[in-house]
Amino acid sequence: MFGSGAIQGAFARKTGRGRPRRRLIFDVSTAAYWQGPPSGIDRLQSRLVGAIARVRPDAHLVIFDPGWNCYRTLDRAAFALAADPRIVIRPGRKTGGAGGRGRPLPRRARQRADALSHAALEARHYGWGSATPLRVPMDWVAAEAFAFAPGDMLVDTGAGWSYSTDDIARALKDAFGIRYVAMCHDIIPLIFPEWCGAQHVATFRRHFLGQVRVADAMLFHSRRVAEDAAMFVAGAGLGAIRGVAVPVGVDRLAAEPHAALPPPLAAGRYILAVGTIEPRKGHRMLLDVWRRLRAAGVPERHDFTLVFAGKPGWLVDAFLAEIRREADEDPRFRWLPEVDDALLDRLYRDAAFCAIPSLYEGYGLPAVEAFAYGKALLCSNRGALPEVAGALCPCLDPADSAAWEAMLGRWMAEPAARAAAEAAVRDGYKPMTWEDSARRWIGILEDLP
Repeated sequence: MFGSGAIQGAFARKTGRGRPRRRLIFDVSTAAYWQGPPSGIDRLQSRLVGAIARVRPDAHLVIFDPGWNCYRTLDRAAFALAADPRIVIRPGRKTGGAGGRGRPLPRRARQRADALSHAALEARHYGWGSATPLRVPMDWVAAEAFAFAPGDMLVDTGAGWSYSTDDIARALKDAFGIRYVAMCHDIIPLIFPEWCGAQHVATFRRHFLGQVRVADAMLFHSRRVAEDAAMFVAGAGLGAIRGVAVPVGVDRLAAEPHAALPPPLAAGRYILAVGTIEPRKGHRMLLDVWRRLRAAGVPERHDFTLVFAGKPGWLVDAFLAEIRREADEDPRFRWLPEVDDALLDRLYRDAAFCAIPSLYEGYGLPAVEAFAYGKALLCSNRGALPEVAGALCPCLDPADSAAWEAMLGRWMAEPAARAAAEAAVRDGYKPMTWEDSARRWIGILEDLP
């Protein structure tokens, strides 16, 4: 549990004796509606909820259907389909009310859904970017409206501001007496509004403050975000947050490599920076440093390339045009905007080392993913990164471009320096798998009052 005075103290651990096992219901709408290259939140929800479903077979998975205005049930196979980012889910027709019951999933629709295996998607060349996403009716993946009951716990681990989960949860609490637990990944739009669109800031503020009011507990996967949230909520006059620390797992993205490196990349000869292209991710500084290193001939002497792996984000149109020009003119710089799990797995496996120059991270999933692959990492000292990765890698100030230039140059020039950093990761990193994380989550959720 977090120790901030603005966050209510640790919930007492209970044995659960004499208390019936509560039903855990996981909202997977973010993963189901997401399309294109996965974001950190989408990847976290997909892997965490998938692991929970394996560890706790009686956990329920639901998706919010704005057409029906209620949550609908997904079975395990349907979740794997709905969470595939190559698929776009179309909401159902407008019927029913919140918490009401709907018609069951038709047999033919279920058969059609079962036929849409990942192999079939590959064979039909569905994907993102130049490929055409597969548009699937909600009825292909979702069954009847979920019937909530008193004592149920609804858990939202995604980006609920996009469909106002705070309002939905309030209605369900009033109607059925459920418990509601919400994940707070970060509050970047509230503490760094300059990095987000004005409309998104307003929407996020309303949603976050609504969650604080309605949630029985807020979940945080870093102390940094918990403290940021506590300070903001206290400043808004809402008192203390009912906050709980939850662990994030990590696994290699594939057991075996299934993708080839894009040419002209060569194994052990590139620096990998994973992250959406956004102002807060620090790509501008890293690219400027790379240009200085190029002017000094460092990458050429040591045969290195810099790789940005991440989709376009907010407020970066001019910078994206600059990145595209750089990629066209500099053979030692690559931008890969459409990276699926298979390609990302290959990129991690073959990188010489990784870099995360972010101005702020609420957690930093690429950091622990780099460690899971045994990679040396240079990362920022902002946000949660020192907390998550600082014991195993150098943490540099993203405002100190000279320090980044010196370290990048050294690690390109001195394989022994990288080897020492890799040894520190190998000896000091204790990975928590997604299934380990799922078991801890289940215990935490069951122990909440």
